[in-house]
Formats: sequence, C-alpha cells, structure tokens
Amino acid sequence: MPYATNQVDGGRVYYESVDTGPPLMFYQGFMRTTVDCHELGYVDAFRDEYQVILMDCRAHGRSHSPHDPTAYAGYLLATDVIAVLDALGVEKTHFVGYSSGGGTGYAVLEPYPDRLLSLAIGGKDVLPLSPGYLDPTIEALSQGIEDFINTRERMAGRPYAPALRSRLTVLDAQAVRNYCITYMSEGVLGLKAALLNATMPCLIYVGSEDVDFDKVKKTSGLIPGSVFRVLDGLNHGEGWDRADIASPVISDFLSLHCSDKPQPIS
Repeated sequence: MPYATNQVDGGRVYYESVDTGPPLMFYQGFMRTTVDCHELGYVDAFRDEYQVILMDCRAHGRSHSPHDPTAYAGYLLATDVIAVLDALGVEKTHFVGYSSGGGTGYAVLEPYPDRLLSLAIGGKDVLPLSPGYLDPTIEALSQGIEDFINTRERMAGRPYAPALRSRLTVLDAQAVRNYCITYMSEGVLGLKAALLNATMPCLIYVGSEDVDFDKVKKTSGLIPGSVFRVLDGLNHGEGWDRADIASPVISDFLSLHCSDKPQPIS
C-alpha cells in the first residue's frame, strides 16, 4: 500500500492515485476515508478526465493514528497533503475538500498556495465553532468507539450504513478524540488573510439545509471572485453523500473556471 511520509514529523499517510490527467485531489471529512470516495461515486465521476488522488486523514482509515494531541495541528495536516503530492511527483493539484477536509484545504492555502490549481470547498467555513459544539463527540470518544458511533448516529438522526459502521468500529478512539480536540477545535481560524489573497479559482458549495449555511456563504464572500453554489434540499451530511448532486457542481466549476494544466515535478 502506498504511504507518504510527512517531512516535518515523520507521520505516514495512506494515499491512492487513479488514472491519469490533470491531478484532482479529494479530501473527505470527519470519519470518512478513501473508501467513501469510491463507494459514493466521486472516483468514477472524474477518473476519465483527471488523475484522481485520494488520501486518508490522520486518525482515519489506513493513515497513522498518533495519540499525541499536537500531531493534529492544522499545519501538519496541510503538510500531509504536500507529502502525498511530492510522493506522486505532482507539482500542483485541483483540490476538493468537504467539511473538515475542506478545512484542510484552507490550511493548505495559507503556506502552499503555489501547490493549488484550484480550491473547491464544500460545507466548511472559517468562522468560530459554536460553543460546546464538539463536547458530545469528545465525551463519547472518551467512553470508547461504540459510544462515539452511537452518539454520531443520534446526531445524524439515522443509523449508519452497515459498511460505514464496520469501518468506524476499527477507529482508534483516543486518536480521533485528539483529532477533535486539536484540529477540529482549532479549525481554520486565522486564515482569513490567506483567503483574501487567494488567486486560484475557488468554489464554495453548501447544502441549502446545512446548519452552517450562513457561515459558509459568508466565507465565500471573503474570497475575491469565488464561485458560490447551493445544493438544494441537502443537509450537511448529504452534501457529501449525494455525490450524484455534488459531482456535477464540481465538474462544471473545473470546466468553466479552471484551464491551467499542471506539470510533473522534474
């Protein structure tokens, strides 16, 4: 299995590369992995035109799951992305990130804007989290992975699909808890200057029923020339799960607003 090594702290992250063409990285959100990108249809939707790059975030999937809370700082997750690009010999990539994966996209933008051909972020803002928002998740993770899954299902208002639930049961609860405490609590605060100075094409999209709709729309307004799209009738989870609706929005953005062709690293 291919792994990239972060040169800052030695962290190892799992990645995949499918087919050839202009590089297009997908970075899924909390509790999701590269498997979701295949199962939901994102890979099939783009593989004919792009080199689809996938990776598992720290504490997720097949990437490493350190117990040190400082290992989940945003700059380290951003550097994981760069490690994957370097391992593949990719100089620049289009980047699609959803939810907390979108937060990593914002984090890449700050120190590494020259590695991005475009930035497409779904369901993620750069504004502060509501007080106590993460408390139920962090408390559930303190009790073990089963309590965590049950709590997340109650929050979602529905049980997870059996295949997804099976993948979640093997997560390291302590690692995921530290990810929440550090990265998700840290969020992407302090990146507004980077957004204001963004020069690559940017798409911000969000479900009309997403609880953070207003925050995401406000974040889009911080990015000069950004494209803002609404996924009608979808809540936060559906904004990722309904790849049949999200993929055409992403595809149209790439076709209409992005023309740069990346060159491999020599």
